[in-house]
Amino acid sequence: MGSGDKKVIKRRQITLDGAYAFTDYRAQGQTIEYLWVDIGTPLRGSLTPFNAYVTLSRARGRANVRLVRDFKDSLFTKIPCELLEKEDERLIGMSKKNKREWTKQKQTR
Repeated sequence: MGSGDKKVIKRRQITLDGAYAFTDYRAQGQTIEYLWVDIGTPLRGSLTPFNAYVTLSRARGRANVRLVRDFKDSLFTKIPCELLEKEDERLIGMSKKNKREWTKQKQTR
């Protein structure tokens, strides 16, 4: 190359939007205008339907939510926690027992 040769420089400009990330716990109680959500399977730990619900319910509407990647359908179709299921069964049993007791007391009056 001689001293009179011209060099061509190409550049590509991309637009940047200000954004920040936070966890579902941090998002609780907030309303967020536009939401980009990652509810895919995490590399470590697990994601529960509760996490996904809190995250997805923060946007102003579903038209303002974008999913970053696919997620497993089982996230919303499996039982969130066996302990919660057992607690639900216990509470249903207590409700039936209370109803029987209430009915007995009403009949004895």
